[in-house]
Amino acid sequence: MSLVWTAHDIVEHERRAPRVERAFKHVFLRFLFSRIIVHCSRARDVIREAYRLPRATLEKTVVVPHGNFLGDYPDEVTRADARERLDLPADAFVFGFFGTIRAYKDVPRLVETFGRVADDDHRLLVAGNPRTRALERAVEDAAAADDRIRTVFEYVPDDEVQLYLRAADVVVLPFRTEERSMLTSGSAVLAMGFGRPVIAPDVGCVGAVVDEGEGFTYPPDADAGLDLAMRRAANADDIVARGRQSRAVVGRRTWDRAATLTADVYAERV
Repeated sequence: MSLVWTAHDIVEHERRAPRVERAFKHVFLRFLFSRIIVHCSRARDVIREAYRLPRATLEKTVVVPHGNFLGDYPDEVTRADARERLDLPADAFVFGFFGTIRAYKDVPRLVETFGRVADDDHRLLVAGNPRTRALERAVEDAAAADDRIRTVFEYVPDDEVQLYLRAADVVVLPFRTEERSMLTSGSAVLAMGFGRPVIAPDVGCVGAVVDEGEGFTYPPDADAGLDLAMRRAANADDIVARGRQSRAVVGRRTWDRAATLTADVYAERV
């Protein structure tokens, strides 16, 4: 019997027992799994280093790019329509965050950074369901004194996803990356599919796909990395072109292709 592991993260997001998890995965990856699926070539070395695996492990690691979400959500509204429905200024530069609000996504930091770098005609739109009440309070407290920040703390129905992504000029994903563990991000792929460039730390497959889409990456260890990336985005005169490139990049990552490559792995044809 062959066992295959698809690697999304080095350790689980809540990091309840990272040392134990690493130890078990070292054994599993070295001796139990026949193949390892990763979503970009960068992830091969990240996994090998994170779990202290021998170089021979690379031979059983296969790249299967993450599929896109084009066509999975309604996409009918324009930027202007979305802003009118959300009561956002038509001529503002809007930073957006969309997705479940979890601790590792560091949304309170995004709110605080926005307060430092944003101009009067900038806006921040945060939409998503907080994982805990404590996280919701942290974002609320950080945003309370700034009327340029709009928060929507709720599960967003599929037909309204387009509103929040179309209303934004750029989507910000300020993930914490202590473990360099971000081997993929559905949020980045989703935003890029709506033609929105992404701001994210330059780690793992997240940095790889954002760079390919001409988004804005920053060194995760830089104290002011997020600040500088947000300023670069707000001052970019080619933000629409970058959005088109982002959509083109994820458009090539089809699930049919991912399925074919995955089937080949399980059939041991690679």
